[in-house]
Amino acid sequence: MRIRRATLVTGILVIAACAGCSRFTVQSSFDPAASFQALRTYAWKPGPQPSIGDPRVSDSLVDTTVRSAVDRELAAKGYAKSSPDSADFLLAYDAGIDFETSTVAITRSTNAGDGAWVPRQVPQTTDFERGTVVLMVFNPNAKLIWRGVATGIFDPTATREKREQRLTDGIHKLLDQFPPH
Repeated sequence: MRIRRATLVTGILVIAACAGCSRFTVQSSFDPAASFQALRTYAWKPGPQPSIGDPRVSDSLVDTTVRSAVDRELAAKGYAKSSPDSADFLLAYDAGIDFETSTVAITRSTNAGDGAWVPRQVPQTTDFERGTVVLMVFNPNAKLIWRGVATGIFDPTATREKREQRLTDGIHKLLDQFPPH
């Protein structure tokens, strides 16, 4: 009974650890000299976006999803989309997929005889890909004033709908940090 309970607890912990690995993280930085209070209008930076190069994220679906999610989040915060000539700030983004490795220590028990069990830890390594979106905010003079990074936002193995939802959720979480407080 104890062994089954320990196995069940270990299994739950491994599943929880793996689930934690699959979520995204966000971080941001900003120019402390920049004034964000007067910002009311925005536009996407004219010209080509930075070259992504990875065909898994360099497609019109990703571009449309990222831009639409950013537009929705900024509209919900009261920002109005305008032309690049009259915008208070300009946006650009970059995206890519990185290769990561996660190691989790799993405790297994070995029968040492006479009813004694000896615990031992076995490392379990999992390789996975973590997609990243970098959203950049520039003032009208093209100076970077805010940058947000959402890591773990792409899952190339997910269905199209799940990829879109994950991108949308990641952009929402990322823009929770804009403007900086």
